[in-house]
Amino acid sequence: MTAAWRPPLVIVSGGAAGLIGAIEQVYPKALRQRCVIRQCRNLLAKILAGMRAEVEDAYWKIFDTEDLKTPPSPKLVEIIDARIGDLAAKYQGIYPAAARVLLTDRVGLTACLRFPAEHHHRIRHSDFVERTFGETRRRVKVIGRRPGETSCFTLVWAVLDRASRGWRGLTMTADGLRLLQDLRRSLLEPPRHLRPRTVTTAAPADDPKLPAPRPNLIMKPGSAVQVLITQTCRSPRMSKGDSPAVTLDARRGIDPRSRGEGDRGRRRRDRFPSPTS
Repeated sequence: MTAAWRPPLVIVSGGAAGLIGAIEQVYPKALRQRCVIRQCRNLLAKILAGMRAEVEDAYWKIFDTEDLKTPPSPKLVEIIDARIGDLAAKYQGIYPAAARVLLTDRVGLTACLRFPAEHHHRIRHSDFVERTFGETRRRVKVIGRRPGETSCFTLVWAVLDRASRGWRGLTMTADGLRLLQDLRRSLLEPPRHLRPRTVTTAAPADDPKLPAPRPNLIMKPGSAVQVLITQTCRSPRMSKGDSPAVTLDARRGIDPRSRGEGDRGRRRRDRFPSPTS
C-alpha cells in the first residue's frame, strides 16, 4: 500500500487499538487525528444526564481557536493541550472516569491544529464516513447474507458514491498550500543530516605507533634524481631484482647509461662511438 499510494499527512480514526496499531505500522510518519465527535460521545457517557449540556459546551470551547491569534503551528497545539488539561482537572474530583477519557489520546485530539485553519473543522472528525454505516446496515437488512465478495464491494461502492455527492471540498489558499508543503517536507521528507566534519591532527614524527616512511627518492652521485615507482605500480613482467626505472627505460628504447646526460653529451656519443658499441 505504501509503495502504490502517496503517504498521507493525517489519518482520522477512532479509538480502536487495532486500528491505531495498523495506522502506526503502515504509515508511521503520518499524523493521526482522533475523532473529536466520538471522543465527545465517550466523555458524555461518563457524565450524569443533568450535567451533560454543561460538559459538552466546555468540551467544544476547547477547540475554538477563532479568538486566538496564534497561527497553525506546534505552539497552537500546546495552547489547546493546556485547555484539555484544565478541563480534566476541573472535573477530576466529580467525574474521574470522564477525566480519564478526556486525557486518553490527548495528543491525537490536537493533530489537526498543525494544518491550515480553514481545514480544522473538516479533518478533526470522521463523521462524514460514519454516516454511511447507517445506510449500509439499512440495505443489508433486506438481504441477510450477501452472495459473494463482489456483491459486498458493490454495496459499499454504491453507498459511498451516493454519500460523496454531499461532500464538500477543502478550501485551498496560497498560505494553506505553503503550510501543507512545509508540513509534508518536515514529516515525510525530512532533510538529511550532514556528517560532522572531523579534523585530524598531525601526529609527531617520533610517534612509535606510526610506521617509518618509505623513501621514494634515491640520489646517486653523478646522476640526476630518479623517481622510483612504488611497490603497487610494479609491472607483473618485472623480475624481483629489476629496478622500475631501468625497466621503463628498456621499454622506451633508452640506454640507461645515458640518463642524466644532456643533448650535448648525446650528440658527442653519436659522433664518436665507442669501439665496443
